[in-house]
Amino acid sequence: MTEDWRPRYAALLDALAASGELPDAWRPAFDAVPRHHFIPGDIWEQRATCVPVTTDAAWWDLVHRDVPIVTQVDDGRSDGPGIATSSNSMPTMVARMLTALDVADGQRVLEIGTGSGWNAALLAARLGSGNVTTVEIDPVLAERAAKVIKEAGYSPDVVWGDGARGWASGAPYDRVIATCSVRRIPYAWVRQTRPGGRIVAPLAGDFWSGALVRLDVGGDGVASGRFVGGARFMPMRSERPGPDAPVDSGTGRRGSPGALAVGTMAGLGFALYAGAKLPGVVMADGTPDGGYRLWLHDRKGSAATVTQDEVWSYGPRQLWEEVTAVHGAYVQDGSPDPGDFGLTVFPGGQRLWLRSPDTPLGWRTKPPVRCRPGPACAPPPWRTGGAVRPVAGEECRAARHSSPPPEPATGTRHRNPPPEPATGTRHRNPSPEPVTGTRHRNPSPEPVTGTRHRNPSPEPVTGTRHRNPSPEPVTGTRHRNPSPEPVTGTRHRNPPPEPDPTGPIQGRTGRNRGRFAYPKHCGDLADT
Repeated sequence: MTEDWRPRYAALLDALAASGELPDAWRPAFDAVPRHHFIPGDIWEQRATCVPVTTDAAWWDLVHRDVPIVTQVDDGRSDGPGIATSSNSMPTMVARMLTALDVADGQRVLEIGTGSGWNAALLAARLGSGNVTTVEIDPVLAERAAKVIKEAGYSPDVVWGDGARGWASGAPYDRVIATCSVRRIPYAWVRQTRPGGRIVAPLAGDFWSGALVRLDVGGDGVASGRFVGGARFMPMRSERPGPDAPVDSGTGRRGSPGALAVGTMAGLGFALYAGAKLPGVVMADGTPDGGYRLWLHDRKGSAATVTQDEVWSYGPRQLWEEVTAVHGAYVQDGSPDPGDFGLTVFPGGQRLWLRSPDTPLGWRTKPPVRCRPGPACAPPPWRTGGAVRPVAGEECRAARHSSPPPEPATGTRHRNPPPEPATGTRHRNPSPEPVTGTRHRNPSPEPVTGTRHRNPSPEPVTGTRHRNPSPEPVTGTRHRNPSPEPVTGTRHRNPPPEPDPTGPIQGRTGRNRGRFAYPKHCGDLADT
């Protein structure tokens, strides 16, 4: 693929600068690190489904638009439903998050979620390769990112490992940035950030699609800060939930939405508030038939769909009535904006607060889904200084864990990895001899010498944006648990696993009432 890309790329950056998203301090790095260098040949466009890009002209057109680009589906497997599992974030969001990070010359940065490698290369261009460490859970993505970053002229430390545990060997860091969403800020990130440092990460919730939080780390080991806008990212692979209870469409009950405008529920300020007041209730919105529609469900069999004209409720709970009651409390509380909310992270968990850390709105101290205890539960993290060679390791089977696992063992420079290869992933079953020189390399069962190899901890490793999936394909993406048919055009896309096949609510009356179902979507990328 050849094209004179410079005029179109310059026009994209000029538009970002004119909008105020790309400050002067970051423009030289963006000029030096063109986006197209980090986009693989096989990509997908986010539409109603993930649509493969099949022509050179369409490839270049997508690269130079301010949109996310799907770079992997179904964790790399060829037999999945086509759900996006990795992407190159939209340039606006990349610039916005780097600006929020507020780096200075000489500072050291840890990035969680290497993905395509573009963000890590931008950091290296701004701060120098020696000041950047990036962690990726997917060995195929890590391998490819290390290669293209090196070809671009940079050599940050690329670590194949579990970003939820950070990378203790390089700590302390001045800044930590995550390019996958988390439901709980891992305390390892706080512990590995020096006092006065900053953490920028997308936080995911049930009632909202994602919000960007900026935390400042204090000398007392506590990090606190405010939300700085929406940010919809794919979740850490360890935080993809299990299946939800099905919704029985036969329990459908028709009602009226009342005088409240349905669209008022979609604001991020209310979503943050409702997420604290209605834990476990999931909200989505979209326009599948040209008209605005709201979906609610609680993962336990209760659900509701709402338009401006009618409400259909299912299961034992009256979710729409609960949501409208919380909205009344939100209005009584002054209808706070997203910037009025904040988060505090401490060794025992985290809490959401409103207007001041002294006025907590909700507590979230429960650790996310972890791996079962056992040897080599996740791929061992090890650093290569600008190149990655995956090592074998058993796959992680998600299960609840009573407490976060310890920091990874650092070991000596050359230690043998576990003898058994990882299974159930796109290109992780190693052949007897490693395959080289291709986009997706099968890892060798023996480590590559000349680099630094560290043994994994015997305890399980928590997941990140690119976790080794279970033997059965994981269809979920950024927002919790999608149905077999993905959802499109929605802000908060988290359908139950077994939607009724008859399609969206039809508004029928009598015993054969409207049926609960979600429309299709490509994956939870929206603006990442």
